[in-house]
Amino acid sequence: MKNTIDRRTFLISSSAAAAALGFFGQCKKKPETEEAGAISDELIGSAHYISNGHIKLQLDMEKGYFSIELQENQKNVFNRATTSFEMLNGKIIKSFDFSEHHIIKKEISDCWGRGIAFQFVHEGGIEDYSLIQHFRFYENRPFFHLSTEVVNSGHGKLCLKNIKLLDKCEVTQNSVLAPLENDIWMFRNGFERPSDPHCFVKIDFDPKEEEIKKENSDWEVWRWLQRDKEAIRYLSETVVLLKNLNQNESLLLGFVSQADHCCKHWIESGEKQDIKKITISSESRMINYTLVSGKSLFSETLQVNCGCNGQEMLDTFITSVAAKKTPIVREEPLIGWSSWQYYRREISEKDVLENVKYLSEKKIPVEYILIDDGYSVTRGDWLEHNENFPSGMKTLASKIKDAGFKPGI
Repeated sequence: MKNTIDRRTFLISSSAAAAALGFFGQCKKKPETEEAGAISDELIGSAHYISNGHIKLQLDMEKGYFSIELQENQKNVFNRATTSFEMLNGKIIKSFDFSEHHIIKKEISDCWGRGIAFQFVHEGGIEDYSLIQHFRFYENRPFFHLSTEVVNSGHGKLCLKNIKLLDKCEVTQNSVLAPLENDIWMFRNGFERPSDPHCFVKIDFDPKEEEIKKENSDWEVWRWLQRDKEAIRYLSETVVLLKNLNQNESLLLGFVSQADHCCKHWIESGEKQDIKKITISSESRMINYTLVSGKSLFSETLQVNCGCNGQEMLDTFITSVAAKKTPIVREEPLIGWSSWQYYRREISEKDVLENVKYLSEKKIPVEYILIDDGYSVTRGDWLEHNENFPSGMKTLASKIKDAGFKPGI
């Protein structure tokens, strides 16, 4: 039997995982909730500027780009950022492909507070569809929200695969993460990695030839870290936080809604002509979604936040998720054993029962026994079990309950 006690998994929040490492540092300034103030906007030439006293957004009404700046030190977060959507046939449409751009402004009040929403509408030039970027600024909040809407204004159907709210947005040498040297770290998250040591990664700028073949042959490593001769790509699901350890600012991107689409962030790093470069893509993937005539599709909502205290930013993000999800609040922390971190897809009914017996005999204070991927016949089929679970999931669940635990998948 594989040793359970040394490898058992506790289900903890992303915030607590970040606190355990402790490299985000302390902020000597006033709390972030006091940094953001009233929302203002103005049109200067062909640029529309929006500010909440903390982050300043510039919408280029001529070319369809947007830029984000941290107002305190006038460092940019993204410069000339674009949004795009991809069709099932591989065709990609970017926000600057459209010839006409205009702004719609309205007051809002939702689960995140009161504020002002700005719709950056892209239309014309591209037949049969348009793209709308929704920016939401809230009173006394240090962040803003971005979501993207694709509208089918034609007579046919649109088969959509992916919406990139940020499409390879470049982090420049004048950014909050500059200088782009070798001290940039990333906190990343995933469906099965809330407390895994791989959550904390130092950004590498040098793709090493000897590592490319090795990592690309391992699906599990490749999924989280891809290398080729030009760049290194890091994957984070749901939320990512980047910090230069020599600076006092961090950048957080996190999806506060995750109901319908698979949310991912790709952080790409590399070096060309002795210049280090980072690009960020945040995507809301639906794989194959048919959008009929006259209908629109919204991406999930992305929260963008910059600040000096990464821990507070993660706490703010988790609070924003909770406001949307209205979670059940427990007085005691949820603690459980999960099959995934050790067994991956090689789990069996026998393995589960051996661990249940061990946990029970040693009186380890675990509430849930979580059986992850590996019990079903095919991925995504939650009902039919494979030959490694001969008794079936109902019988296994009963045995878990008889041992004093709660079963889950």
